[in-house]
Parts: sequence; C-alpha cells; structure tokens
Amino acid sequence: MVMPSKQFGKLAFAKDRMAIICETGRAFINIKEQKSAGPDIVLKDYDTLPSSINLFYPFWLNISNCKPKVWSKKLQIQFSVMFIQIESDLTTILIAACSAIAAVIFIIGVAVYCVRKKDTSGLASPEANVDVYQPFQGPMGEPPPVPPLNRINKDKELNIELNIPATHSPPPN
Repeated sequence: MVMPSKQFGKLAFAKDRMAIICETGRAFINIKEQKSAGPDIVLKDYDTLPSSINLFYPFWLNISNCKPKVWSKKLQIQFSVMFIQIESDLTTILIAACSAIAAVIFIIGVAVYCVRKKDTSGLASPEANVDVYQPFQGPMGEPPPVPPLNRINKDKELNIELNIPATHSPPPN
C-alpha cells in the first residue's frame, strides 16, 4: 500500500486471533514497510494479533495459508487501513524550543548570580577567617658554622707538599 503525503496508515485487525489450526505447516501474516530499516512483523497462526499497527511508509501485507486440521475451517482475516493526517504544527515546535532555551538561560543566570553572591559575601564578612603573611619576629640565635669552601683544594696542596701520591697504595700481601 502506498501512503498518501503527510499521512500514516493505521492497520487494524477485526479479530485478535487467526482462528485456524494447521495440520501441517503454519499460517503467517507478514507486514513489511518498504524502508531499509522498517519493521518486519511476522505473526503466526497461534499469535495474538495486535489491535492496530501504525505504518509511516508504503508497506505490503502477505498472508500465507496452511493445511487446516478441520477441512471446514478456512483462514479468514479481516483488516482495515485508515489513513490519518500527520499534524506537524511548526508554531508549536518553535514555541517549545524557545521555551526550553529560555529555561536553560534562566537556570544558568541564577547559578551564576548565586555563585557570585556567595563569593562576595564571604570576603566582606567580618567573621571571614583570612590569614595575612607575617614574617618571623622571634629571637634569632647564633648562625651555624659554615665549612671552608676550599677544603678539597687545601687537601690536594697538602698531599703534594708532603709527596703523598693521590692514589691509594696497594694492600699489603
């Protein structure tokens, strides 16, 4: 079935069951929208039929029969397709979008106001506990002794004057 422009189809079954018992095989109803990712609905003879299915693209309906157990029982399915107008009111969509944007801006504004108010009230409060750096004012003792800077050079000079080799002598045998 082809869908008219700006409409969708509402497929409805008259009964909730196929009312057939198969001797061999199964009775099927296949409903497929002609869209690459459209739903593929397969209903078997023992399944409960849905009251209605909304289909938004052209679709096909295929009914396959089986050999019934009782010869007098035949597969009979009554269904209807109603075409319903799709309502896409652009003004409703625009009003909803603008309302959502306004709500987000309002929430951000309130959050910024509260954060700034909290920061300024914390600095202006007489109870605010703010430390200021104060250098040490206490008594100072004698500074520790400083080692001579040229001690290594003095040791080398002393070894040279006494003719002591700079390397260690080999250990005795």
